[in-house]
Amino acid sequence: MAGDLDLPGGALLRSQHLGEDVELLLNRFEKKNPQYKVIMSNAVARDLTGDAQRLICAIAGGTVMTLSWALLFKLMPAQHRGAISGLATTTKGIGLLIGAPAAGIAIDLARPYLDATSGYQILWPICALPILGAIPLLVRLIDAEAEADGRGQQSVAPVV
Repeated sequence: MAGDLDLPGGALLRSQHLGEDVELLLNRFEKKNPQYKVIMSNAVARDLTGDAQRLICAIAGGTVMTLSWALLFKLMPAQHRGAISGLATTTKGIGLLIGAPAAGIAIDLARPYLDATSGYQILWPICALPILGAIPLLVRLIDAEAEADGRGQQSVAPVV
């Protein structure tokens, strides 16, 4: 193809939308740094909703995020919703800062033992641990939600 570049090690960069300047830049980088091999790719779909798996994952991810905020706001009194918003955002940020490096370390440590996936299959049990650990918290949240409903607590702050 016209946009193909042969890369060191027999790899092929097929680029239809990157442009010649990006292809030349990558080629120069690899010639200058033979210890690195640049592999680029992009997801392809016929149209915006053509890739059903991506669409379903996006909807599921958005739903999970929205439901957690709805539950937090339902359980917190109106005057403390700003505090719970900050706390929720902070804990998600801490999770991102800790989770990604921890996953990378786990993959690197498991790579010699899990050849078929280069160590990536270790992520399933690692992800299962916090999910299982959250089950007791979920039971407590169910009880707290029932108690808040019994008290008649407002789920929407009054407009003043």
